[in-house]
Amino acid sequence: MLPDKYKLDITEHNKILDKIRTFLFSDKKPVQNPQIYILGGQPGAGKSVLTQRVLLSGGNDNFVSINGDEFRTLHPQAKEIFQNHDKDFALMTDADTRLWTSEIFDEAIKNHYNIIFEGTMRTNQICNTISRLQKESYKINVLVMAVPEIKSRVSIYSRYQEQLEKYPIARFTSKFSHDAAYFGMLDTLKEIEDKHLYDTITVCNRDNQTIFQTGDKDIVKAITVEREKPLSSQDIKDLSSDIDGLLLKMTARNENLVYIEDLKSLKEQIIAQKPHNFYTAIDKMTTTVKSIKNINDTNKQVVTKSDNKFSYKNNTGKEI
Repeated sequence: MLPDKYKLDITEHNKILDKIRTFLFSDKKPVQNPQIYILGGQPGAGKSVLTQRVLLSGGNDNFVSINGDEFRTLHPQAKEIFQNHDKDFALMTDADTRLWTSEIFDEAIKNHYNIIFEGTMRTNQICNTISRLQKESYKINVLVMAVPEIKSRVSIYSRYQEQLEKYPIARFTSKFSHDAAYFGMLDTLKEIEDKHLYDTITVCNRDNQTIFQTGDKDIVKAITVEREKPLSSQDIKDLSSDIDGLLLKMTARNENLVYIEDLKSLKEQIIAQKPHNFYTAIDKMTTTVKSIKNINDTNKQVVTKSDNKFSYKNNTGKEI
């Protein structure tokens, strides 16, 4: 299987590039003080939530939104590629997709458009891009997702199934690609933090809660702690239910056994985890400690020395 098999000639490639350019730039305006939001997270993390967060928070839609995965279906042979290669659709369309993404990015920077760029931060290539953006006087906003591996892996299957039911082409991400981004993102973010390649930096969890923001220290630790939180009882119930539904549909369409077994393995991992009672236990412990402290404060004994004799008094001053 040769990924370059479907690489377009320059004429066809540029024809699609013109379509992308028209779609992205036609109703956007360059600005004097441009900014970029760099969105990061492994496949299946739910980065689309971040795009909405950016657009809603600023009340400004004058952003060129660049997401290479959205360009793939524009390949003239997209349906044929999906039918013949299915799970390798992304790999087989990479040659042109990466180039389109790079070309659009270059044009957006050159003309000082506001940008929303969605990626995985799998490698530190984005660090070089940030350095270039800084030279172009861009404000750099880094916004990333901290999501447990088990949730993003199940989301990849859910997204694939949903797209199969709605569209002629569905996007799947292999475990290898997922894991490369899952771990690679940490190294990239550490470099961004250490070299201060940002103006603002924020980490959100799947519930859109901020767990790290500009001024905090050790972004890798913050993400790792969030990723390693035990699943809640509701998480276990929801994920298990999602997987059961997916397995029924995958079996009905005679899905490759490798993927069925992979999903079953994910369910086993989910069920093996204990319900997330950690915080409930902490709350109970805190309440108990406070109760004990109140009792102790009420009956607190004070020891005083008088004429070589000790007397014991409680906090009311009454001698015991």
